[in-house]
Amino acid sequence: MNYDEVNKFLIHNKSLHHHDIEKMLVTMNELSMILKKIRRERGEIEFTSSELGFIVDDKGRVLDVYERKTDEAEELIESFMLIANETIAFHMFHAELPSIYRIHETPDPIKLKTALQTVAKLGFPVNLKQLGNPKPLQILTKNTADTPYTTIVHMILLRAMQKAKYSEQCSIHYGLGARFYTHFTSPIRRYPDFILHRIIHRLVLAESNNLKKDMYHFESIMAEVAQHTSDQERKAVQMERDVAKLKSCEFMSDKIGSQFKAIISQMMPSGMFVKLSNGIEGFVPLRVLDDYYMYDEAHLTFIGRKGKTYKLGDAIKVELLDVDLAAKKMDFSIIDKKPNKKDKRHENYRSKQKG
Repeated sequence: MNYDEVNKFLIHNKSLHHHDIEKMLVTMNELSMILKKIRRERGEIEFTSSELGFIVDDKGRVLDVYERKTDEAEELIESFMLIANETIAFHMFHAELPSIYRIHETPDPIKLKTALQTVAKLGFPVNLKQLGNPKPLQILTKNTADTPYTTIVHMILLRAMQKAKYSEQCSIHYGLGARFYTHFTSPIRRYPDFILHRIIHRLVLAESNNLKKDMYHFESIMAEVAQHTSDQERKAVQMERDVAKLKSCEFMSDKIGSQFKAIISQMMPSGMFVKLSNGIEGFVPLRVLDDYYMYDEAHLTFIGRKGKTYKLGDAIKVELLDVDLAAKKMDFSIIDKKPNKKDKRHENYRSKQKG
């Protein structure tokens, strides 16, 4: 089975033509919901983050771009993976064996306060009295879940969080509300999971020929392994982002002059980042707008001399001006109506060197 098939069964009741499997999936989904409720009650914060998917041909050319979504089938697998990871971390800690843990420290109070103040400017009530307590953040993410500001609010909060990392010392995972957590379920693609499997084979399942020697070996290398894998993870995440940006630019490179629906996702003194409906992001430089705009940070709004305003989260229509493959970025302009000129490029825009 695949996620799409299972989602169609769980959400739309489309038969999988196998009674036993359908019965099992219903039970699994009920258990997933119970596990999710337990995590929420103990303090898990349900952040929504977007991820791009690419449909490519056999030569790697991008045919389409879409935003990946998480439905019940994905959450079902995630719930079971989380509880497996927690179970292993719990037992390794209490058995006092050398291990590697996945930890996520409490957020920096100053960063979190700044993020909440930003969210408040969007019109959502925030609680500044219980900084670090996950309950107010749970309420905030829930209240913004079905609004146009979901992605923006969650992105602002995520940036205020500490980065999760690997450690030889057991500590909390703040985002999951977990006291014990590790990465165990993916040994074919993550080294921390792989070395944990190796430790379990040698020390827990007693496959070691020299238990004392292996204990000393893993204890002596684990701090270095944790640091190294944390560093490599950051590099891998950045590489993945760079690939997504490059493939997005490749997909958009023949669409200069085309118009798209978008929302304003981030603001800077030099302009605005926008997110298209398919998840692709780009930048609107202030110099291409139809007026001189001042940034009102208190209200997260650009205000033009003629009275026009652009606020964080606004739904707008944009036109693609330029794609720079070397820099992995694209520039847009904001349009209110169809231009009359044959040349659709804004008169103030000067294209930079293409890659």
